[in-house]
Amino acid sequence: MQLLLPARIEPRGVTGCPIIDRLKRVEQNEELFRALNEQIEDRVHIFKDDGMKIIVVCECGDLNRADRISITLETYEAVRANKHDFLLRPGHQIPDVEEVVYRSPDYFIVRKPDV
Repeated sequence: MQLLLPARIEPRGVTGCPIIDRLKRVEQNEELFRALNEQIEDRVHIFKDDGMKIIVVCECGDLNRADRISITLETYEAVRANKHDFLLRPGHQIPDVEEVVYRSPDYFIVRKPDV
């Protein structure tokens, strides 16, 4: 099975503002992981079962991490319902960029501000 990911966008510092450039890099990284998880979700729908667990990757802003998260398909879809919500492993959140809105032992749901 081949997963198609968007091309990685290298940070370039286009605005000249380190804070804005950092936020953009984090956003691009999270979107990359989200795209991967959405492809995983698309493939498991043919086996959909209530309570079924799927393995997705942490959607944190660090491209050097690709930690796995086991989550029910139903919960994953609930997180996807808000485009500002992302699934992260505990400890991967960036407090000045996102707010933790739900904590479990295995994953956090973080919310990004509308930018």
